[in-house]
Amino acid sequence: ALNKKSKKISRKEAEKQKRSSK
Repeated sequence: ALNKKSKKISRKEAEKQKRSSK
């Protein structure tokens, strides 16, 4: 369960960083 949450957070953070990079 922790792994699933970590993956979800990682995806959300990755999207945030991608938007910030633009």
